[in-house]
Amino acid sequence: MKERHGQFIKMMLVTASVTVGLISVAGTANASTIYHRSGIKAVKSTAMYSNSNKGKTYHFKGSASHFIFKTSHHLKNYHHSTWTKTKQTTVKHGHHSSTYYYVKNAKNGAAGWANATYMKAGKDYQMGNAKNITSKDYIMKSSGKVYQLKGNNSWFQFKEGKQLSSTATYAVTAQRSIYKKGKTAIYYYVVGTDGSKGWTWHGYLTAGDHQSAVSTGVKPTSSNPVSSDGSIHVNSPKDIDPNVPGFYTYSENANDSWTAAGNKWSDKVRALLAKSENETPAEVRKEQISYNSRGQKIDWEGNVIK
Repeated sequence: MKERHGQFIKMMLVTASVTVGLISVAGTANASTIYHRSGIKAVKSTAMYSNSNKGKTYHFKGSASHFIFKTSHHLKNYHHSTWTKTKQTTVKHGHHSSTYYYVKNAKNGAAGWANATYMKAGKDYQMGNAKNITSKDYIMKSSGKVYQLKGNNSWFQFKEGKQLSSTATYAVTAQRSIYKKGKTAIYYYVVGTDGSKGWTWHGYLTAGDHQSAVSTGVKPTSSNPVSSDGSIHVNSPKDIDPNVPGFYTYSENANDSWTAAGNKWSDKVRALLAKSENETPAEVRKEQISYNSRGQKIDWEGNVIK
């Protein structure tokens, strides 16, 4: 009887030992921290961006057949920037599998593996080189801002936005492509009569110009009535009446000789207009010098100066 009792005790001890072992293995598997993956494949470099607020990039810690994820970065901290994808792998756990991209960020070089579901193809907050274009005058078409671009072509920020003015004329001298969330937008570099200088989306502008000169105490004539802003607006510099002192405005166009380039606002002309408030039209006309299409120096009436 004692012998049987001893056997029973031994059996219980062995059974208990096996049970403990099974519980330990089962607990490790259910923790969902052990993964395996396919081989890493190099892919064509592709620009990507992410709008995710919960996604992360990871490092794989371990071997291809047995590894865990280690967080490297939170995607929410990299909105408005571009990632470049260079590698790809498939991560598996149980019956589930997901594609992961190896990505590197243009903002600060952050890198890691990100789930493909959090990434979208395209550039975000990158830009192309500025290209000089023939200067042309524009006015505001719809509400927008003029910005300074801080950064470089790989990553930049919009800074110091100034509202476009509905009464200002903007000379466009350059343009560049700006990429946001996979889409391309054309931005113009503008110099405004309101003192603004910077970049604005081309869709906010339309070709045209405004009267920009104002004075007081001008006398109207039948051919040159006084505008509501107190200036005398004429259709041509030749219409200036030397006997009527005042401040004149003139809407230039591509065919006139108001400036050397024809269809752009000249800083020299602006300075002359500002000075002319204390001069007669005849004095202003005598001082105005420009150039024709042949590069010849001409006076305000278009006569060649020898």
